[in-house]
Amino acid sequence: MKTLIVPFSERYLAQTLIIEKQAQPNPWNEKIIRSCFGRRYMNFALTLANSDQLLGYVFSDHVAGEVSIMNICISPQYQRKGFAKQLLNHLVSHSQAINAETLWLEVRESNIAARALYNELDFNEIAVRKNYYPVISANQKKPINNKENAIVMSRDLAF
Repeated sequence: MKTLIVPFSERYLAQTLIIEKQAQPNPWNEKIIRSCFGRRYMNFALTLANSDQLLGYVFSDHVAGEVSIMNICISPQYQRKGFAKQLLNHLVSHSQAINAETLWLEVRESNIAARALYNELDFNEIAVRKNYYPVISANQKKPINNKENAIVMSRDLAF
């Protein structure tokens, strides 16, 4: 399957909202996504080559030499096929090209697959944010009283 990574644009918004609802425990809404455009943001879409079909995306921002991944997501039917790794490697390369020094992210403590991928890509666990993420009830309608820890990870981009 041939893919392409392109700058994220609003033409992917409708597909993004669908993927968010399918794949994320706390999906971003349109207002949040629209707030992530501007000079400091580095957002990329992973599509099928020669198509507008969105497979995944990454939203990040660049401030004071640091890049923070705010959201990375792959459509459920394309997960575990190496596409998140492709997006992350692209973001690392782009971040290095603009001379960013560090790449940061937060991940749910329970997201073992994502944590393994980040470790494989030389991210280091730096800290734990206690009770950071809301836990959604089984019917995915509303948060319950429990919270989940976030693992803060970073990768040094200096050569």
